Amino acid sequence: MLGLLIGDGRLREDKAILSVWAPQYRVVGSDAHSSPQAAGIVAAVEAAIATLPHRSDFQGWQKPVHAQGECRLASAALRDLAFDWGATPQAKTLTPAMERGSSAFCAALLRGLFDADGGVQGSQDKGVSVRLTQADDTLLQSAQRLLLRLGVASTLYRERRPAGEALLPDGHGGQAFYPQRALHELVISGDNLAVFAERVGFADTAKAERLQRLLGGYQRRLNRERFVATVEALEPAGEAPVYDVTITDVHAFDANGLMVHNCAEEPLPPYGCCCLGSIDLTRFVVDPFSPNAAFDENRFSALVDVAVRMLDNVLDLTLWPLPQQHDEAMAKRRIGLGFTGLGDALVMLGLRYDAAEGREMAARIARRMRDAAYAASVELAREKGAFPKFDADGYLAEGTFASRLDEPLKQAIRAHGLRNSHLLSIAPTGTVSLAFADNASNGIEPAFSWTYQRRKREADGSTSTYDVEDHAWRLYHALGGDRAQLPAAFVTALEMPAAAHLGMMEAVQPFIDTAISKTVNVPADYAYDDFQGLYLAAWRAGLKGLATYRPNDILGAVLQAKPDVASEPEGARAEGGRAAPAADPMRAVIESRPKGTLPGVVEKLEYWTQQGRQALYLVVSFLPVGDGRERAIEFFMPVGQSGESQQWITSSMRLLSLAARGGFLERALADMRKVAWDRGPVRLGTYTRPDGSTVPMWHDSEVAAIAWAIQNIIARRNGSDAAPLATPTQAVPAAPTMTGAKCPECGAHAMIRKDGCDFCTQCGHVGSCG
Repeated sequence: MLGLLIGDGRLREDKAILSVWAPQYRVVGSDAHSSPQAAGIVAAVEAAIATLPHRSDFQGWQKPVHAQGECRLASAALRDLAFDWGATPQAKTLTPAMERGSSAFCAALLRGLFDADGGVQGSQDKGVSVRLTQADDTLLQSAQRLLLRLGVASTLYRERRPAGEALLPDGHGGQAFYPQRALHELVISGDNLAVFAERVGFADTAKAERLQRLLGGYQRRLNRERFVATVEALEPAGEAPVYDVTITDVHAFDANGLMVHNCAEEPLPPYGCCCLGSIDLTRFVVDPFSPNAAFDENRFSALVDVAVRMLDNVLDLTLWPLPQQHDEAMAKRRIGLGFTGLGDALVMLGLRYDAAEGREMAARIARRMRDAAYAASVELAREKGAFPKFDADGYLAEGTFASRLDEPLKQAIRAHGLRNSHLLSIAPTGTVSLAFADNASNGIEPAFSWTYQRRKREADGSTSTYDVEDHAWRLYHALGGDRAQLPAAFVTALEMPAAAHLGMMEAVQPFIDTAISKTVNVPADYAYDDFQGLYLAAWRAGLKGLATYRPNDILGAVLQAKPDVASEPEGARAEGGRAAPAADPMRAVIESRPKGTLPGVVEKLEYWTQQGRQALYLVVSFLPVGDGRERAIEFFMPVGQSGESQQWITSSMRLLSLAARGGFLERALADMRKVAWDRGPVRLGTYTRPDGSTVPMWHDSEVAAIAWAIQNIIARRNGSDAAPLATPTQAVPAAPTMTGAKCPECGAHAMIRKDGCDFCTQCGHVGSCG
């Protein structure tokens, strides 16, 4: 009705008037239903107007005005409706409020508008199109946006008929010239016609039949029309910070036509339910933190069997709010068994979350859960029957999840069916882990931090902050471990790169038949290009979903690392009776670099590769931390030094500076020393043994040599022992027979004539040429 009113109606202060036109209305004695082409519009308006409250004198469609071929309907209730949606007698147009209406509202609004002022033109030879003609191009722009929202692209042609004068009847039996406004036209063509017919269409019977006849006559597919918008101008409007969108209660929003949700959760069909359950993996670690630590797979499988039966029973015991929910649950009996505490379980097993061994164990646990869950569902099907929509051929068809099961399981499914269409899902389990698993790491996540603060929104809208300690961290201390010297397996979400999070999802996803809720924590200053690369990597890995969490100053963070406090004596208690964590006096002073100068060491590093002698300078800045101690805080390699590895070494310096601030510099340097080079090992001077003899110092790569040199700079600065030598993993080149002239660079008798130049086979020095 609003579309008809805007297109060909009148809006007055006292009422709104709708008009339909047809040749049949010129016949004396006709009524509103006498026109075949207008009958559809009349019926649609009668059904809609009946939903509005009317005065007792409302008469509906009145007798046609025979001379004009017009039939009218007047309604005060329709006037009120138009006013409610922002229309006025002075501005009877598509309003911003109407553009914010639901998709169904927009489709019906457009249908009325096209019924009033639209038409179907053309032929298959010249091309079919649906056109909307108006003198108000702003209205057509609004209609174009509404069509785009429904997936229909269109083109706006301005001034199809220029403004001017036209000879028209003057109302007194003669003709006169009257001014005419320019007319503009909105055109829908190509494959957009089929979308328009499906999602908008006409209530006007003649227009609807013509469109269907023309579309039905095509022997080939409609031409594909790509939507292209031409930008007329770009004007700077300043800059403003943009943050993640949060819509209260809904937690979803319209992102350029896409329905976007704030979490990577379980994908469900209409009226589907999340019948989820989680198993705490930390309960199955035997002898945690010891060399004999192991995961009890048999006991785990037994509990999976019980959990599947429990979740299946939940479906039968639930009182469903809607009959559609009950029907959907009973037809597929979908459940979602998963686990929680994976991060802590790996720590207790001595496995790093971000290492291959940790991913292998996680995949092994997930596979064990999959096999036990499907076996339990087969047994339930034997006892109670398979889910009603089960079809063995379709369920086990090539490419399905079930087709990847082991052959005995597939044979059992074919013979007895499955009780549940879906069985596995790894949920976030944040509150579950906090309340029921002694704050073990939640879901598939690593521990966020060993001690942190959790913000909770209270019923009155305020927020409270609670100190929280991780289960594995406290258990390690309870078993006698020194929390000041945590094993390498203690790695948190904030200490690992985003790729490690994706790697864990990629390892576990093949054994989960629905989805995994996984969050990648990134810092507030995470670059946009890195964000883009993160999601592209997830897509290439075939992951079903991914969420990233970036804190900001506006929304803050639900979880945040607990700020350091002064050391408390042993036995001091935190809130809740738990032991307060010991403060790290060195970590507090390196959270941010102080202003001003810092003491530093500059050292020239010389080494030999197959390309000859190389040299560069290393700069290490130190930060005083009290008691006469200094901590390496920044690393530089001055710009301008030669060598194709310059960019990589410079990036390594920056990463080492970040590692120093994060407190894991030694681990980073140790990892650098493991880096090998495809061009073979490099020699870094000589080493004098305790007996006075000297031997060459070989390293696997330039990176390894630099790391060793930095370790020694730090050791000498703090008066510690020199960094230990490492045996290269690559074969060290055999020393050539010293039969040449003495090298002025290294002193070895290894100078030979090569390609017209003096060349040292020991250090690569190139002498005179000619």
